[in-house]
Amino acid sequence: TTARAGLATLAVVAVLSAVFGVGALLGYPSVREGVSLAEGGIDVAQVDERQAAQQFRAATAELGTGARWLANPLVNAARVVPFVGPQQRAAAVATLTARDLAATAANGAALVERDGLRPADGRVNLAEVRALVGPLDDTVGALESAQLALADLGSPWLVPPVADRLGALGDSVAGALAPTRLALQGAQVTPGMLGGAGDRRWLVLIPTPAETRFGGGFVGHWAVLDATNGEIELVDDGSAGALNAAAASRGDEPRLDDGYRSQYAAYNPERFFQNTLARPDFPTGAAVAASFYAAATGTPVQGVLSLDPFALGQLVELVGGVDVPAAGRSFTGADFGEYLVGAFYEVDDDTQDEIISEALEGVVEGLTDGALPGPGALAGAMGAVAGEGRVQFWSPDPAEEAFFAALGIDGALPANTGQDFVLVALANAAPSKIDTYVARDIDYDVVVDPDTGEYSARLQVGLTNNATTELPEVVIGNAQDLPPATAVFALSLFTPATTESLSVDGEAVPVSAQSEGGWQVWSVPVEVPAGSRTQLVFNLSGAIKAGEYRLQWWPQPMVIAPELALTLSSTQSRVKVPDVVRRGPAPLRFTTAMAPDGTVVGNGT
Repeated sequence: TTARAGLATLAVVAVLSAVFGVGALLGYPSVREGVSLAEGGIDVAQVDERQAAQQFRAATAELGTGARWLANPLVNAARVVPFVGPQQRAAAVATLTARDLAATAANGAALVERDGLRPADGRVNLAEVRALVGPLDDTVGALESAQLALADLGSPWLVPPVADRLGALGDSVAGALAPTRLALQGAQVTPGMLGGAGDRRWLVLIPTPAETRFGGGFVGHWAVLDATNGEIELVDDGSAGALNAAAASRGDEPRLDDGYRSQYAAYNPERFFQNTLARPDFPTGAAVAASFYAAATGTPVQGVLSLDPFALGQLVELVGGVDVPAAGRSFTGADFGEYLVGAFYEVDDDTQDEIISEALEGVVEGLTDGALPGPGALAGAMGAVAGEGRVQFWSPDPAEEAFFAALGIDGALPANTGQDFVLVALANAAPSKIDTYVARDIDYDVVVDPDTGEYSARLQVGLTNNATTELPEVVIGNAQDLPPATAVFALSLFTPATTESLSVDGEAVPVSAQSEGGWQVWSVPVEVPAGSRTQLVFNLSGAIKAGEYRLQWWPQPMVIAPELALTLSSTQSRVKVPDVVRRGPAPLRFTTAMAPDGTVVGNGT
């Protein structure tokens, strides 16, 4: 009797398992097609939101078919089988979750592709922006619920294919949650930024990396945008010199904190508007620039935006090009950024002012006339220059500033969290516009003890000056009576480490030490003759948190993108591959990390 009962139980298990297998098999083509369609929707989302919405709707239908197969009562009965049950439950819940996420994505893409979100007749429809808040909040809730549902499916009985697919889906949900929260945050603050709760005045800085400052570049030009209930208007623009003269005549000075004033006294940011970005922390510099503008004009601003020449070039491309009569030509995009760091300096100051003014008028008109692509394509187009630190925003409103920080465009000097950090910042000290022709490479060799966090490092900085004496005087001149086309810099290394020694081209030199923003700052003057390369070598020692080594690489945006080569070694064989965080276009050449015994512990890309 017992044997018969056992055989009967095995027979039921076999039947239920077979049913589950058939259900999964029949549902698989739909699931596979649904996943493929969803992936296609993701691929086109930043180019064509309407097409993305269609892809996601089709994915929803296919995944729904697969979910119905897996929810069939006979298939569902397999949940009572000890080994098969977890597989069936995981597959069913995962497919339902994928279906719901595809539906959510379809709704989201349909929302942002609406024509009402595009500027028209110089105005952004703030009611359309506010209408996004509710649906985006629902989407965040759906993603959070999906995350909890998937987390609840964990089981040691899941076979690798099911567990792997479940893990991949969980990663997808987590990957979608952060940008959706960010979109919600943006929908909440954007109306206020565009004058939906009272007029807003934004100061626009145009710093040039042709003459570097630690916080970006020489701010030779500026503009002012007024935003009133979604309507955006360019109301003023001019040169730094004009603001300097106006502030001097009024006898007023901007507000500077004592640390900024003392550490960057050589740049006199309280007297020279062009040097307001002397510090590599945009919130500080932007606040000084806003205060300077108010001191010079008597008119306060409620936010600051910085666009370097390459960011302006990207905007020119987005609006389909601009005519600039003062330059005697039209520009289509990247050519404008290249022009502003090159041939721009072949014309006189008044003509430069006209060129910037005409280009800004064309860009603002294009941005507000409804000719722009949808928000997804706009974000995709500007994402690269924003990631390079070429677009930065500051607002005195905490919610708006938090949004900028979440986007990574606040330009704030990162806080010291107990891990390694490298910022090699240059500031032109000639003055000149020679930085367009200076290339920079950085080799960073680190040996770390994972038990103690103690490490030693060798940081080599190479500066190559490609300028020639045929360039205009404003580009290659200097105030130090040095040969023409000599690049003159103040170089500062921001790091948690101590500099034990520094050499320049093989000769030991003294280095001055300061602290800023929780970092040690090691500074030295550098001269690089035309057509030559100068190499600095910092020998460092320090201690970070014990355990996995992490490096945050923070390259300064320059005309020629810097390069970093990282080599990591360990005093023990169990060191993990470092997580390298880098801002900007700088190619990352990451050498294989090896332990002292020769064991390969990881590769980087």
